Amino acid sequence: NIYFDFNPPVITEPSVLVAEFSTGVGEVPSDRGFIVYPSPASSDLYVEVPWRATVRLCDVSGRKVIGPLLVNGRERMELNGLARGSYLLHATGAEGQSATRRISVE
Repeated sequence: NIYFDFNPPVITEPSVLVAEFSTGVGEVPSDRGFIVYPSPASSDLYVEVPWRATVRLCDVSGRKVIGPLLVNGRERMELNGLARGSYLLHATGAEGQSATRRISVE
């Protein structure tokens, strides 16, 4: 029955809903070990990735600012000439791993 305000109920036919597709949530790739420091940064940024990755730095609108850089372990990224503000650092691995970190530049 469906009730609208204080009116008598509207009687409806019974129904059955059958989901014919998976409603589960897939496995989320782990980005543990993807470390970026210091933040806020001024001239250099250090990136540590536990897998071989392509890294790029983008502004908050998604425009690429630096990269792509190949990182395997720990690498230093020079930030000379960047304007102050927030940026996004994206890492993408060859086996589908991906992670994003927000950083601030002073």
